[in-house]
Amino acid sequence: MLLGSGYLHGMPRYIWRDVSVDVLRTDLFDKWRRHFQHFMLFPQLQRHFAAAYAMHEQARAGEGFDAVEVVDWGMLFMPWVLEASAPTLVQLHGSCGQIGMHDPRAGAESEDLLAILIEATVLAHAVASPRSGAGNPSQRPVPCGRSNPEMEGASGRVRRLGETWRKRPSTRLDRKGH
Repeated sequence: MLLGSGYLHGMPRYIWRDVSVDVLRTDLFDKWRRHFQHFMLFPQLQRHFAAAYAMHEQARAGEGFDAVEVVDWGMLFMPWVLEASAPTLVQLHGSCGQIGMHDPRAGAESEDLLAILIEATVLAHAVASPRSGAGNPSQRPVPCGRSNPEMEGASGRVRRLGETWRKRPSTRLDRKGH
């Protein structure tokens, strides 16, 4: 398991309920924060993008995994949906755009709107987007993801190991967004 965000990194590895938990490395976070320096006008998005891509790099883009599960908060889904080498399950429970719509931050209205637009664009390409709360779908700013019977919600999140996944069209972008 890999844990991290734009606000949580640099802690040592630990064990939680017999699961080894790696934490986002600060050197990778700093590297990606510099990479996204053109987002300095939107500091929260800059931190979120840096963490998302740093975690993606730290996890080797999902190489060798049968599936990857990631949350929508903090834009952590972005590189996984756009560039992952493994099927990606995005848990929708409270994204930055969704929070910005329901709890706006004075002076950050443009950043929140940009978050909504980015989420709408990227989450539309998610293979699956199960909802973890009954009220969540009705509170989302935009429809997200496509249903996929191969990835189920709640009790059985991914198919058994060894079963075949259907390929989806590539939505890969290079690191500069082209």
